[in-house]
Amino acid sequence: MKNNIYFSLIIFCIVICLLDHCEANQQDLKIHDNIGSEITNSNIEISFTRGYELFEKRHYKEASPYFYRYLSQTSPDDANYEWATFFFGICLKKSGLSHAAVEVLAHLVIRKPNPKIVSYSLDLLEEVT
Repeated sequence: MKNNIYFSLIIFCIVICLLDHCEANQQDLKIHDNIGSEITNSNIEISFTRGYELFEKRHYKEASPYFYRYLSQTSPDDANYEWATFFFGICLKKSGLSHAAVEVLAHLVIRKPNPKIVSYSLDLLEEVT
C-alpha cells in the first residue's frame, strides 16, 4: 500500500512538471460532459485517444498528461489501461525522465500484462539501464 502511494506521488509530481512545460491548449485538457463537471467513460476514452494522437506525432511531453489523466481515472481492468501505461512510460523516457519511465515500465512488467507489452517494456528498460 505504501509503495503504491509513493509510486502515485512520484508520477503525479512528474506530470505536474510536464504540465508546466506542456504546450497543449489548456482548454483541450479540460474534458467534461454536457453538464460541465462530471467525467464520463467516453470522455475518459477521449483522453486516451488524444494522448495516442500526440504520441503518434512524437509530441511526447504533450501526450503525457492525457495518458496520466486516463490512468488516474480508470482501473487496471480497463481495456486500454496497459497500453496507456506503456505509452506513458515511453513518453516519460522520450521526455528525458528516464527514472520515471523505469518506474512506470517496471511496475507494468510486474503486473504481467499481455506478452507484447512485456516484451516491448523489457526492451525499453534495457535501453534505459
